[in-house]
Amino acid sequence: MSAPKPSCWDFYVILDIIPEDKFCVGETKQGCRCGNVINKADRYTANLLITQMNQKKELLKMKGDVEQLAELMLCKHVHNSDRYSDYNQVKKMSSRWTEMIDVKYGEIQKKNKDAAAMKAKKETRRVERIGERRAKVFGLFF
Repeated sequence: MSAPKPSCWDFYVILDIIPEDKFCVGETKQGCRCGNVINKADRYTANLLITQMNQKKELLKMKGDVEQLAELMLCKHVHNSDRYSDYNQVKKMSSRWTEMIDVKYGEIQKKNKDAAAMKAKKETRRVERIGERRAKVFGLFF
């Protein structure tokens, strides 16, 4: 089955990212959001990447950008640092976001499937009505 092609993805909504936010998306040990600032160049690049992701139609092409986005949206000195590998959350964040994309994908698949089923049901009913009208015209009975 091919990937659904929505008219427009909105990864700011799907991934719960605020475009103007300048803080790391990582979590502290206490489960709170990190308060470290992401550098301006990374924020700019992340927003460009999300804009490009929103314009892509194929899900698999978008999922490849998720790890790069995580690298850009996590602070370099803690949550995206080789020096503190225990705190590095690139894989964790990209996995979480990939799961969020998969959920959205599933919702779209269900919506497309439901729409196709409704269309088939309407077409079946239309064909039945045509058959009933023809039967009446020609005096046929079912």
